[in-house]
Amino acid sequence: MDSKKRLNIGVFVCHIETEYVNNMCNGIIHAAEDMDANIIFFPGMYVSAYHNSTQLSDYDYQNNTVYNYARQSHIDILIISLGTIGPFIDDSDIEGFLNKFKDTTLVILEEEVPGYPCLTIDNRTGFRECLEHLIQVHGFKRICYINGKHHNRDCSERLDVYLDVMKKHGLPVEPGMTPYGNLISYCDPVVEKVLDEYPDTEALCFANDYMTLGGYRVLKSRGLKVGKDIAVTGFDDISIALMADPPLSTVKVSTQDLAYRAVVEGIRLYNGEEFRKEATPSVFIKRSSCGCTERQANIFGDLSPESKQCAEIAVNYIMFHQQSKPLYDSLYPYIAKLLELCRTYDGAHTDFSVFSEVIEQIFHSDAIRHVALDRLHVTLHDYIMLMIEHTEDTSLKLSFSLLISEFYETVISKKSNAIHHIPELFKNERWLTSGIVRDALIYSSDTDAAIRQIMNKLHYLGIKASYLYLFDTPIIHNITDTWHRPKTVELIAYHNNADVHLLKGDECTIPIGHIFDNEFIEQDKRSIKTIYNLYINNEQYGLLVCELDLPLLYPAYSASLEISSTLKYLNMNRRLLNMSAMDELTRLHNRRGFFDKVNQAIQMHYGEQALLFFADLDSLKMINDTFGHEEGDYALMSAASILRKSFRKDDIVARLGGDEYICFALVNEESIIDQLKSRIRLHTDELNRDSDRPYYIEMSYGYTSFVCSNDIALEDMIKLADHSLYESKRFKRVNPFREQPEE
Repeated sequence: MDSKKRLNIGVFVCHIETEYVNNMCNGIIHAAEDMDANIIFFPGMYVSAYHNSTQLSDYDYQNNTVYNYARQSHIDILIISLGTIGPFIDDSDIEGFLNKFKDTTLVILEEEVPGYPCLTIDNRTGFRECLEHLIQVHGFKRICYINGKHHNRDCSERLDVYLDVMKKHGLPVEPGMTPYGNLISYCDPVVEKVLDEYPDTEALCFANDYMTLGGYRVLKSRGLKVGKDIAVTGFDDISIALMADPPLSTVKVSTQDLAYRAVVEGIRLYNGEEFRKEATPSVFIKRSSCGCTERQANIFGDLSPESKQCAEIAVNYIMFHQQSKPLYDSLYPYIAKLLELCRTYDGAHTDFSVFSEVIEQIFHSDAIRHVALDRLHVTLHDYIMLMIEHTEDTSLKLSFSLLISEFYETVISKKSNAIHHIPELFKNERWLTSGIVRDALIYSSDTDAAIRQIMNKLHYLGIKASYLYLFDTPIIHNITDTWHRPKTVELIAYHNNADVHLLKGDECTIPIGHIFDNEFIEQDKRSIKTIYNLYINNEQYGLLVCELDLPLLYPAYSASLEISSTLKYLNMNRRLLNMSAMDELTRLHNRRGFFDKVNQAIQMHYGEQALLFFADLDSLKMINDTFGHEEGDYALMSAASILRKSFRKDDIVARLGGDEYICFALVNEESIIDQLKSRIRLHTDELNRDSDRPYYIEMSYGYTSFVCSNDIALEDMIKLADHSLYESKRFKRVNPFREQPEE
């Protein structure tokens, strides 16, 4: 597929911080690499989240508006993880949600939706193997099942399997033996209740691996040893399963496989080929938590070490997913070589460095990103145990045992280095993201500098490119409102690697359908992008689009929260500055606002000719004394209106205080002075002609011109303009009254 035809694949997911979603994203990204496609992640929250009373935030619904940016945004294929974004969506709402994207090739994951191409997990086969193993191999009869969530398809299927197998073997099932643990690790009270009601329980099966953490805690507190006094099994085979003590027997289902196939089948469907609907397989993995011995749990089973199947089993076991032929082909030679070295190992003449060399090659290959290091150790351990079982040489058995230790030290040290590196990365990420708000405080009076610092932080975080879009005004979105996607958005800044660009004027207005592919975004290379909604409570400020690698998916989300806080602060600060920099009566700049604005303008227009125009309202004291201060205020506002109309939009007009006004203008043509005088006379005459006030409103004014430079002192320029003003006062009327007021 050439770059002109490279497909854009959108992905809807929820809770990107979880291992499950991370694995899913890993499979999607890997498939995109193999298939040369672009990926755009839309990390939102639960659809119909307001149905869930346990939401952590009242404003999580704001995240869901990101899904709408997939519409008419040149997304060719849309993969929707309905299992993560839709656990609380009503069946009646599913069709309405999916119908929004009917013009895009859709692939639904984890759930069956009639009329749509769906890929699901085979919950039945592996869990049936698990239950049959507990009953037939270990002879357990009292087996309880800690279920997941109500109305969840996966959990319902697993419950059906449990009931079917128990019935098949004539084993009793009472209502209290299948409570719901909500798929979370803090299910301790549920486990406690089961053990209290059924103290003769021999085995606890959990609907997922996370819940087994609660089970382990409860059993330990009761002095029960897992795998000896009571059996425990899980489902999913996530990383905690192998690291548990003892290692957890569980049903392995590869989320990466499911996700990889979603990309493959989506592209097939997009190209007009038949969609291949088949469930991702599940298989029971025996470890010691169910009571199995080390020999029973050996991944190679009863195979001979000489069998060619050993290498195939080993490669498939260490891969995160089995769908990628390029990955399998790249790993197979390394694993086959390691197993061959084990078979020829004599303990005396083979140096361990030959093993280390192959392991180093694996660690320095691209394949290492898709390999489970813990499983690599298990693979080597189990194969050597198979070798020990098939040799009678006592000294060789000892050498093989030492070889296991060497492997353990080498592989686990690699894993340990990676683990120790994580806290450093985390500290760096937190320092950088928290610095976003800190810099906003430092640069609160200079929005451009604050925005530039944001983009620099995103670059230092490791994000390849970021695009900061803001709405013209914040969108107020309450949970009961119908949300409407804006037609345009302003791209105010972006960075590509270390290069930061701030945009101004018309060039930054982007049609909403081009937030992923406008002229500022590089298009000729494959990319992984993600979009984050920038909001605080019910105010949406804009969008952050990032190009990044998978490990930064969640850190970028954390950064988006900090950016949202920054935008809120800058917006509030801007309002406060406007209040403190504005004259309350006339709504012109006050002295502070004028000096700030003019100093900025002088820096921006260095070397250009400029003009300071000084004016004051004639006879303000007489108007106040004769007609009262309300009329005096009216006169001041009228003078401000005359000046506002007379000067141009980009000129700076201010009330210094009392009856004094000052204006700054760039002299871009020689006749500007005469034009200003003419406009002031015109607007003054119009106001006095149409006014029913018993007095005239008139101003005296003077001016001075200068060249913008760092040497300009505004106070000195104002004195010069003020001096020229008094020349014009000699020609003013003695009093402002239309008729002489009565004594």
